[in-house]
Amino acid sequence: MIFPRSVSLTAVILSACALGAAEPSASIPPLSAPVTLDGKLSPGEWDDAAVLRRIFKLDNRIPGVPATEFRVKYTPEALYVAAIGTEPDRGLPQSVRRGWDDLLFHTDDAFSVILGQPDANVAVQEAINMGGYEGAMGGRAAPADFYYTYTVNAAGSCQRMFNEMPLEKALFEAAAGRETGKRWIAEFKIPFQSCGLDDPAGKRLYANFFRWRAPEAQAWNHKRFKGYAAMPFGTLLLLPPGREAERTVENRPPRPAPAAKQCRAELQYSPLTGAIVGKAHLTGKWENLTGTLNVTGFPELRRQLAGRTAVNRDAIVQKDGERLAYVIRKLTPGSQPARQAVFTICDASGRTVAETRLECPAVTAPEWFQTAVAREYVSEKCPVPWTPPAVRGNRVTLIHDSFSFNDFALPCNAVIEVASDGGWLRFSGNHTLTAAGNEARSEARLAAGTLPLEIRSRMEFDGFTEVKFRLPGVDPGRINAVRLRIPVPNEQAKLLLPGQSVQDAAALPPSGYRGPGRQFWLGSYDRGLSFSFDTDVFFSKNLRRQIEAIPGKETTELVFNFADGAGQFERDTVFRFFLQPTPTKPRPERPIRDLTERKWEQWSDWHGYPDTGKIPELRRWTDGLKKQDKIGILYTCQGLRENAPYFQEFRSDFELQPRWRYYRHRGRDCYATNKRGPEGELQLYYWKQLIEHGGVRGIASDGTSPAWGDANPALAEVDAPDRRAKWEEMSSRVVAQRNFLKRLRGLFTDTGEPFALLAHTGGGLDVNTLSFFDGYMEGEQMTRFKTGYFLPEAVYATGYSGLPWGWRSVFWSKHWRNYLAQESSLAYSLLYNTEFNGNFQAENPNYDLELTRDFERGKGEFHPFWKPDKRVAFRSERAKMSFHTAPGKALIAVSNLTTEPAEYALDFSKLFPDGEFHAVELLSNRPVTSAAVTGKLAPHSCDVIRVDAGKIPAASAPLPPPPSPAFAIETPNPADWETNLNRKTVSFHAGENGFRLESRPGSHAAVATFRHPFDRDLEMDLQVKLPGRFRFTLGPVTVGYGNGWVGYGWFVQGPVAKRGTGHVYYQVPPVKDRFAPLRISLRDGVLNVVYNHMPVVRDLKLDLPAGNRFTLQTWHDDKLEFRLVKAASRGENIIQSNHIHPVLK
Repeated sequence: MIFPRSVSLTAVILSACALGAAEPSASIPPLSAPVTLDGKLSPGEWDDAAVLRRIFKLDNRIPGVPATEFRVKYTPEALYVAAIGTEPDRGLPQSVRRGWDDLLFHTDDAFSVILGQPDANVAVQEAINMGGYEGAMGGRAAPADFYYTYTVNAAGSCQRMFNEMPLEKALFEAAAGRETGKRWIAEFKIPFQSCGLDDPAGKRLYANFFRWRAPEAQAWNHKRFKGYAAMPFGTLLLLPPGREAERTVENRPPRPAPAAKQCRAELQYSPLTGAIVGKAHLTGKWENLTGTLNVTGFPELRRQLAGRTAVNRDAIVQKDGERLAYVIRKLTPGSQPARQAVFTICDASGRTVAETRLECPAVTAPEWFQTAVAREYVSEKCPVPWTPPAVRGNRVTLIHDSFSFNDFALPCNAVIEVASDGGWLRFSGNHTLTAAGNEARSEARLAAGTLPLEIRSRMEFDGFTEVKFRLPGVDPGRINAVRLRIPVPNEQAKLLLPGQSVQDAAALPPSGYRGPGRQFWLGSYDRGLSFSFDTDVFFSKNLRRQIEAIPGKETTELVFNFADGAGQFERDTVFRFFLQPTPTKPRPERPIRDLTERKWEQWSDWHGYPDTGKIPELRRWTDGLKKQDKIGILYTCQGLRENAPYFQEFRSDFELQPRWRYYRHRGRDCYATNKRGPEGELQLYYWKQLIEHGGVRGIASDGTSPAWGDANPALAEVDAPDRRAKWEEMSSRVVAQRNFLKRLRGLFTDTGEPFALLAHTGGGLDVNTLSFFDGYMEGEQMTRFKTGYFLPEAVYATGYSGLPWGWRSVFWSKHWRNYLAQESSLAYSLLYNTEFNGNFQAENPNYDLELTRDFERGKGEFHPFWKPDKRVAFRSERAKMSFHTAPGKALIAVSNLTTEPAEYALDFSKLFPDGEFHAVELLSNRPVTSAAVTGKLAPHSCDVIRVDAGKIPAASAPLPPPPSPAFAIETPNPADWETNLNRKTVSFHAGENGFRLESRPGSHAAVATFRHPFDRDLEMDLQVKLPGRFRFTLGPVTVGYGNGWVGYGWFVQGPVAKRGTGHVYYQVPPVKDRFAPLRISLRDGVLNVVYNHMPVVRDLKLDLPAGNRFTLQTWHDDKLEFRLVKAASRGENIIQSNHIHPVLK
């Protein structure tokens, strides 16, 4: 969107920006028949509405089942929507009453309507192109910068969100009704003013419509969102009166035709893993296929081919699409002679359906193959900080916690319950508990009458507990239900994380939780319990109640329903799952960013490859850091660049299947690999060299930790991709990934020196593998959220605070914060004692560390808000307070994480009984003269008070400097500029078309300085022909384009005020080969910049001294041409910025 001049944020006219051809659109008529909001479709009530029936399964082109439609019309004041969901299940819809801030509406039967509009000041929508994770390559931000979600569930509870953040006031009306066994209906009346709109007739709205029918969802624009993927939209054209006949009436889309019957043969040669695999890729219906695999030197292998569903990289079974069947010829892993393989697929008549041949070249196993480095850490030794579990009686003691094992051989008071013949059985028997290497093992043999139950468990040094149980010889037809039940004290059941995405965290509501079988964590601010699995364990049919958290008077019952009916599993099925109490270790004493310095992905010539060729320069780097009491850590990730050493030669041993191109590095594709196979051995072998010879003391992992799903048949014995549990010892995806990470951490443990493993996962939190990391840096995926989104506190407390988990958390707010001052992140991080990596361009990147430095590394103590301390009295209805103490000093943080202003009162007089102290509110640099403090906080802001014992002598305030002389210049004059002229490297030319500033490679930057000083006000109007690299300075603040390399985008560096709002539109493109206007306005320290009529910086409050100078700069081999149009010591209003979002009233 290109706007001709400065534009107003109060303009709420919706842009008619074109959406891609695949995006839905509809014409909406004005209302003629009145609507009664009663959850019923009265005759004729909705016949005048547009009808939207192209509703698809979310993230799928398959029409939603059961069918859904939305009927839409409007008045000048409101949008009216009738949502109609066909529902043949007489037990549905199901919903509970929910509060405005409940984040679990999507677990009910519910409908949502989303309405949005663009920010008129956003000329170029952001790209979401970090790479590495789903939606992070080639993505775009949502076209609607301000969007509101209106949801009503079948119980009639309503919720309004702004950019996916709950708002306290619904500001819309809705009613729900049901026709049992047929359908349920929700009627909406959404005032346009509730989303900031006036007089919308004839305008276009961004919109989407959702039906939530747990565990699935349907949508009008069905594209996937969450993670890095932005909210998808279609458009609504509101027809003016008189054009009602143009209303949209959609037909229900036909179900896609069944996949054509196809069979494709493929041969895979995996020499290091030791396998030649004949694969049959099947679509359509096939029966009685036979695969025959002939390999030189081996007898013929003939197998019946049964098509299997595969897992994707998120370890989710893919039920739709291609099926895979295969025949495996196992080889001795490692070096191989040359061989030929032929794979033939025949049908029942013996006819050849498909055939392929492959020449398998001779292979010599590389030096790193089957390396033994750190193998002792798998089952014998414990990496730092853990120690071997100590067993005494029924109790297992770890370095950070202890657990009692019960008669079911389980910790945490967990019990396995079985129902047969209509009643729950009572089991009794005996169990054992012993220590073995770096784990404790327990076994129970129980019986209820003649029905046996066998259980095995093993708890590793970090609390990770693998559990298996079976009903040996029992007829599954006798079993009505099988479940795991764990009573959790209510004080430890406040937060939950269903699945792995940190954005799905929520507070546990009074109604509890119910949902499908998946990874699940239930806990509080500083502890919890995780449940997970990587082999099939849920066989129950009611997908909505496979997991339940049921609040009671004193405990919350955490229930995992593995079976809920007779005959749902096979005889002798092994039920296998993992429990992991959290935290998993003592929290590291030193902040990660204080201890480490990182080299990011460019350090290696091959993305993700442990490049030992860099050892000499790494040693110089790490030796220098050691003198600074810091350590050097290196980037690593979930894959390798396609031309990395060994990748092409052993690709079928390394690469995840299906293939995943996760990144582009220096113009080459990068592909994800499996660290649980030979590629993990390569990593361990060369990381040992980097550690021993390069002095490296840690990793910055970008996706290395997750146990990514892999359907590679060659690794079946490692990963168990068939998802079947075995009673005997077995490897599987999660266990094997943990073993790799144990060895990796063991390598650093062997140095005997401080080290740190820092993880980033794109928002996927799996404590089973993240347990081995000291720090977790998360938040990059929040780039998809728009201006005004703030994390609900429960999401931050669960996913972004390390306190429940045992690691140091680094809140990587990244682009989310490019329009906010530091206080917005400090409001979260100080309340939960976390670090944050903020907008490093525009502020002191270590300010949070400076605030807490006197209280870290064992020098102080943190007192969180959930553990009140009588030394600081606090009172507020909305705000919360946490504080640090150390001898003679304290740091108090008061945060308001709500959408409304918050008043508070606190008294810290008991911190210093003698009454002598001096204090200051640091963000405003405001002296605090009394221990009794009152304040009022804006939404999502904080006060930070530093208190020190004793008084300081009063000092006279220095006299302010005299103001800079006023000036107003409208005629270009070379005498107004001075340059760092050097004819060999820098040149400055004045001519009829203005000035030209040039630099040459190897020189310092070419700088033109405006001779007239200014204080906190300035107007500079220029015509500029920008090179690839350009910047200007306002005293200590730098604004520019191309920060060090071409194409980086716009940036701001320097002292930005710690309070306030603002925005850097970093993706505004430069105009090539011609002049374009550049307007720079500074008004009382607030900066606005418009380039080529497009806002670049809006309302950014700078922390400027007096007597500043303005400069223009370029460097390397670029030249900057400019003309001065006007300069003045008084700024003008060049961007109208009347914020109306979010609409609260």
